[in-house]
Amino acid sequence: MASDGLTVTWPQCSDASDPLCWKYEPNYLNDTWVADKRDYGFMTLSLKGGPFLTTDHKGVGGVTTESGTYFFDKNTLQFTTSGATVLGVAFTPTDAANIYSVKVLTLTENTMQLAVKNKAKPEYAVLNYISKQYSDSWTPPPPPPSKPDDGFNPVFASGELLKMLTGGPTSPGRYWNLDVAGNPVDWIAKGKGWTVNKSSSYNWGWNDDWDNAVTDSYIRFDNISGQNYSRYQGGMLTKGTFTIDETKNEVTLVGNTLLQNPTSWMNPTTNTIKVIKGWPNTYNTKGVWFGTSYDAGKDEWLSFHYIMP
Repeated sequence: MASDGLTVTWPQCSDASDPLCWKYEPNYLNDTWVADKRDYGFMTLSLKGGPFLTTDHKGVGGVTTESGTYFFDKNTLQFTTSGATVLGVAFTPTDAANIYSVKVLTLTENTMQLAVKNKAKPEYAVLNYISKQYSDSWTPPPPPPSKPDDGFNPVFASGELLKMLTGGPTSPGRYWNLDVAGNPVDWIAKGKGWTVNKSSSYNWGWNDDWDNAVTDSYIRFDNISGQNYSRYQGGMLTKGTFTIDETKNEVTLVGNTLLQNPTSWMNPTTNTIKVIKGWPNTYNTKGVWFGTSYDAGKDEWLSFHYIMP
C-alpha cells in the first residue's frame, strides 16, 4: 500500500467495531494536529511463499526497512504482524498500545483503513492507505470550468440598456459617479476581474491623482428630446449626445468621454465604451462596468465602475 493517502483520524470510542463509534475526517486547512501531508513510504503484503510483510518507513524516525510476516483474521478483522510493523506516522509507535496488532476498518480494491488502539486513551488512530497501483495511475480531475463574474456580458431586452442608463423617457436623466470609495477600476480577463478595491492597483493603476481628478464629478445620460450625454468635472460641464449598439452592448459618446485623468496611463480617451458587466434589475446597487480598451492577447478589458450617487 502506498503512503500518498496516509492520514490520521480518531474515533472516540473504546472499540472501533462499535456501531456507536464516530469517525472524524480531518480538515487539513484547519486541523494542524493531523499527520503532515507528505510521503510516508510504502508497505508490501505478499502471499508468495508465505504471508510476508515488507515495510519501507519514511514517517517513523530511526526506522527504515522492516521484513516480517502477518496474519489476518477475517472473523475478527484483526491484523497482526511479526518482525515488521504496518506503515505509520511518526507518533504511531509512541501512542500505540500494540503496533503489531491493528484492526481493519475498511478494505477495498484500492483503499484500506487500519485502526491502532491508543495506549493511554479510549481512542483509535486510523491510518488511511491507498494502493501503489492506484496512486501511480491516479490523475487529478480537471478543474471545474471557470465561471465569469456575475453580470459579465449582460443580456438586455430591447431598449433596456437605454432605460438603465437614462432612467427612461419620463426621467430627468440619470447621474453616475466613479466608484472611488469602492472598486473603481478592474482588468476583466476572460470574464473575471481581480481587483476588490482601489488599493488593489495602488498606485501604479489607481492613485491619488485619480481621487483628486474625479472628486465632485459625474456623468449623466438622459433621453429627453434625444439621447443626451454630459460630463461634469473640474467645475466644467461638457455636453454631447450618445448612441447605443444593442447588438454589442456598446455606447458611443458623441463629442465627449468618460471622466478624465490626463496624468494617468489609464485615462479613457475613447468615445466608444462597452458595457462589460451590467445588471438590468439591480443597477441601482451594483452599477455598471464600462470597458474602455481591450487586449485581444489576454482577452482582457480595462474597465471603470460607475455607480448611482
